[in-house]
Amino acid sequence: MPTNYNYNYAQTATNSSPDLMLYVYLVIFLLFSFFAIVLFYQLYKQYSYEKTKIARSLNMVLLKVLVPKGNMKEGEESKKGVKEFAARASQMLSSLYSIKDQKVLGFNYDKGLYISFEIVSHEEKIAFYVSFPRQIQTLIEKQIYGFYPDAYLEEVDRYNIFEENNQFAAAEMVLADDLLLPIKTYKEFEEDTCNVLTSSLSKLGEGEGAAIQFILRPAKFKWQKNSEYVIKKLQEGKSIKEGVSLSKIGKGALKLSGEVASQMTTFSDPNKSSDSSKPKTATPLGEQQIKLIGEKISFVGFETVIRIVTSCPEKSNAKMHLANIMASFIGFGHAVGNRFVKNKKSGREERIVENFIFRHFPFNYQKTVLNVEELATIFHFPNRMVETPNIEWFTSRLAPVPPEVPKEGLYLGKNIYRGVKTPVFMKEKDRLRHMYVIGKTGSGKTTIMKEMIMQDIARGEGVCYIDPHGTDVEEILSRIPKERADDVIYFNPIDLERPMGLNLLEYNPQKPLEKTLVVNEVIGVFDFLYNLKETGGPMFEQYFRNAALLVMESPESGSTMLEIPKVLADEDFRAYKLSKCNNPVVKNYWVKEAEKAGGDAALANVVPYVSSKMTQFLANDLMRPIIAQQNSAFNFREIMDSKKILLVNLSKGQIGEMNMKLLGLILVGKMFVATMSRADSPNMHELPPFYMYIDEFQNFASDSIAAILSEARKYKLSLCIAHQFLGQLDRVELVKKAIFGNVGTKLVHRIDVEDAKAFQETFEPTFNSNDLINLGEFECCSSLLVDGINIKPFSMRTFNISDYEPINAYIKANKKVTESIRQLSRLKYGRDRETVEEEIRERA
Repeated sequence: MPTNYNYNYAQTATNSSPDLMLYVYLVIFLLFSFFAIVLFYQLYKQYSYEKTKIARSLNMVLLKVLVPKGNMKEGEESKKGVKEFAARASQMLSSLYSIKDQKVLGFNYDKGLYISFEIVSHEEKIAFYVSFPRQIQTLIEKQIYGFYPDAYLEEVDRYNIFEENNQFAAAEMVLADDLLLPIKTYKEFEEDTCNVLTSSLSKLGEGEGAAIQFILRPAKFKWQKNSEYVIKKLQEGKSIKEGVSLSKIGKGALKLSGEVASQMTTFSDPNKSSDSSKPKTATPLGEQQIKLIGEKISFVGFETVIRIVTSCPEKSNAKMHLANIMASFIGFGHAVGNRFVKNKKSGREERIVENFIFRHFPFNYQKTVLNVEELATIFHFPNRMVETPNIEWFTSRLAPVPPEVPKEGLYLGKNIYRGVKTPVFMKEKDRLRHMYVIGKTGSGKTTIMKEMIMQDIARGEGVCYIDPHGTDVEEILSRIPKERADDVIYFNPIDLERPMGLNLLEYNPQKPLEKTLVVNEVIGVFDFLYNLKETGGPMFEQYFRNAALLVMESPESGSTMLEIPKVLADEDFRAYKLSKCNNPVVKNYWVKEAEKAGGDAALANVVPYVSSKMTQFLANDLMRPIIAQQNSAFNFREIMDSKKILLVNLSKGQIGEMNMKLLGLILVGKMFVATMSRADSPNMHELPPFYMYIDEFQNFASDSIAAILSEARKYKLSLCIAHQFLGQLDRVELVKKAIFGNVGTKLVHRIDVEDAKAFQETFEPTFNSNDLINLGEFECCSSLLVDGINIKPFSMRTFNISDYEPINAYIKANKKVTESIRQLSRLKYGRDRETVEEEIRERA
């Protein structure tokens, strides 16, 4: 029977052998096909992913992130320490983990999106950047602003640390041990960890550059699940390497093989005891690692690529700086945890630099998973605890524009707050309450005035601009639209061939009451020039006032500055003027007081003193043909009512400081007199507004300025004045009080400490004095008048050419048009010099 059985069994086995082998071959073929398909699919995905590297890079936005050195309001800031600042960065990174749910074309959906944080040292400055796909810009900005509300995010072009002919060096950093073990986090540091890396970047010289790039991609939860198994093995006394190796085999397969082995052992020797049945405990090192792993997996993690790139004229220096930056990562090493080492599998330096430039996260990359606390340790935005020099800070806080700001009118600039750009306009009626602009040289105050002027010109408004530099008025002249060429009056004293007259003592004969106003203005001019309160006293004013009034009594015989010294010194001319005088008070003064006075008040003693104040101008070949003409070249009231464009070039470098001041004071005074003359207009509401701009107005800050600020609004004159610092107004306290009391809108650019204290009350609590001191170019703090009420202050960036979208008013310079306008103006309003000089000689 057994023999028979064996024979049948052998025969059956032989008969079924071909079927079994066929089955085995089929299984092997299917497995091979499956793995081939999987491999081909993975290779295809990798190829597609790598092929779109450039497209992904071009789709990424680059933001420069600037934060105030305090990061928050004073007082609150002082309560915060190193750990609180880093913890805030950790929370921000946790919120950014949500990008794993975003889908963007060009990014592998299985791998997910990634973002890049970068610290860059270039041109001896250290800046912080973040880059990401444009499609998630709103999300990223919202998260950053949520944790850094005072941050300033500026979209910028790609920076370039690679100077021409420079040499480069590059490396990547990875974790030395398994990714489950953490590095040393900020909780274990006493100082801000931002100092660690930025200090190594601060040692670069001129022409050198370096960058540290952290590319982050949200890690799937698999790494955290695997850690649970590793912890279990560590609890059983296994080493971290053994635990990790076993976890890679697979928990299911290990469990199955373990059960089979156990059964075989039991079958072979049921009485034999197994070592595995004995309880095992973790080693002391294992217990520490269990704690560390548990802490790491309690936070979300990011797959991380860390690149370091340096660029220097010399290759040796590039390598040296690279080594220094890599060495700074040593400080993050944990005694029983993890540490950073150079990635030896990253390939050639050229490939690293290429991936750095394109901000590329390779498809297959040696995994370095860091949780948000680890990432916040090696990268976070700077704060007051960071002592590294040359960091680019956002020096002044931002504040949102209030909803009351008008949507149309005069365009001033834009408010940029948390990525939202809001245009800022000003209503016409609020402009009549005047504007005051202050700021140091180069802060942008003149720029905003020029562009306001250009808007007024483009809209057909009447404008006067007094420029003590000369260059800015020339620019405006070059941008005048052709259709307004005939409205331009270009007053340029340096044009000696065709001087334009400007008579201080001119008044409207139909309005005799103007005489007193004109004389007061002229006295104010000389008081501003010579400080008569200290050097002249009432005697100068008395003699000058009566001499001016006497000269003005008979305009046909001459009533200019030229006649005042003459009426004082020439008895015959004075007698002729007295014969024509109808003012008994003036006549009695000369006949009964001045001509009979003795001692120091004697006419003979006073004449040289009074005349000397005017002779320096009358003897000047440039000034005489202007101020000694009987009739002014243009009528200021007509300029206002007919919306002319009066451009005044008072270049101090060309005509001298005193001449500049005298002409500017005359113009301001005449504009004030013309404005007040509107008081008798029956249809005041129909008169057009007129806009007057004065740059460096401290040169002309007579009482007329204070009067305009106080009274001119009723007569539709809008004044915009600008200067550099309040100390320039120490002599004119009345003007300073008028600025703080009567000016509706104030734009404060960068100012000094003393001035910041003066404006603190205007801008607190929105801005403090430190904000006013540290404003950047074209940045200002604004106190804007809206419907007669000053709204809450806000930050504003005054505009340049690129900001013209809201108004479409930019007109490019045209030299041909400029020269045509210049010639047209001098022909219409100037007079031949020889003719003018001949008239002066006849009257002298």
